[in-house]
Amino acid sequence: MSDKKSVKIKASLGVGEVVSHLEKIVTGLKKGTLCIQHGEDYATLQPKDNLFFEMKADEKKGGGKVSIEFGYKSEIKKPEPQKSGLKISSKEPQPVKKEVAA
Repeated sequence: MSDKKSVKIKASLGVGEVVSHLEKIVTGLKKGTLCIQHGEDYATLQPKDNLFFEMKADEKKGGGKVSIEFGYKSEIKKPEPQKSGLKISSKEPQPVKKEVAA
């Protein structure tokens, strides 16, 4: 029997429900244990200090998509955490003024 447990869901949800799920993920990460359950399937994760993190945001006419993936491996030597330079907000950044050479 495999020790692997997996949960996957694809659904159309309201913004409030998505926000609630994301907040619970954040709470679980902060507490060090994240249990995700859908029906009878569940997976309990206990991520440590260093996570690998990948995020992609696509904006196109008529819609958009944000994909977030993070994970951990408990059996390998973990690299030192890096600063990502990532900024997330509800406002677009101000345009950067480019200097014109005279």
